[in-house]
Amino acid sequence: QPTHYYVVDEEAVKESIARACFNQPLVKLAPAIIIFSADRFCARDQEVHLQAELEENTITVDEAEKARRALELHFDISPLGLSWLGKLVGGPILRLFTSMPQLPAIHKREFLTRQVMRSVMTCYWAAQSHGLASKILDTYDEWRIKRALNIPWHQIVVSVMLVGYAQEQGKVPAPVDLDEVVHWNKTS
Repeated sequence: QPTHYYVVDEEAVKESIARACFNQPLVKLAPAIIIFSADRFCARDQEVHLQAELEENTITVDEAEKARRALELHFDISPLGLSWLGKLVGGPILRLFTSMPQLPAIHKREFLTRQVMRSVMTCYWAAQSHGLASKILDTYDEWRIKRALNIPWHQIVVSVMLVGYAQEQGKVPAPVDLDEVVHWNKTS
């Protein structure tokens, strides 16, 4: 679980976030801003979580060991990064012969972004279902947001969401023709 949530509702901090978001007008108007970040070191905490689950009998010893092996396969870069290099070179070769997962040790930022975006979308739809307006921003300066909130260097900013009550109903965008984006049993 790599997601961290930074909730901003103080005007002074919102001002810094607004500058990091290129002074988009809605940023200053939003009652709350949620910054979603991902911790590059999230795998380091896995052993603590596994031990807690073992103590609570929510997993078996075999399941914990399987999780440890998967963690090593996916995240371990070993001393000097040699395991990472082996995965980088060996992965495409092995893929010729068998199915291979995309390994976070190689594609860490992409992996973390996918994991955190699940939380972003859950939060977005939860806000909408409670009658709140929410908007996900695409344009922001990650470095300035990290500096404004004192986010540790090992976390990456994945998304910025504005949450509040809409002053007026926005225009509903034209619907997308589903035949253009839904593909059934595509083989060629």
